[in-house]
Amino acid sequence: MRGATGFAELRPVTDQSGFYAAPQNTNLFVMDDRHASSLVVTIHVRLTDEMVKVWRPVAAIALDADRYRIADQVIPEDEIWEFRPGQIVIAAEQNEDSGTFLVALHAAD
Repeated sequence: MRGATGFAELRPVTDQSGFYAAPQNTNLFVMDDRHASSLVVTIHVRLTDEMVKVWRPVAAIALDADRYRIADQVIPEDEIWEFRPGQIVIAAEQNEDSGTFLVALHAAD
């Protein structure tokens, strides 16, 4: 079920705090009412130069229910990310061997 912010399962921790509890693996960093429209979450970006599927957890700003802007951050010298900081991507939960993660699927139009 989606709340007023458009994100699944966000719910107030207490009536006075303004903080929200998030679903597992969401990793919210900014969680108060003043910033509800710019929640920072962890999404996973594929590393394109690997022989097997490898995902890099990155900070992203939630724009709406499935669009995220990858936050400014340093890309390690030995990695090639499928999407770069500043890009807007469509992301969705994806089941992998090690669990369910929010994964960047493609660039937003």
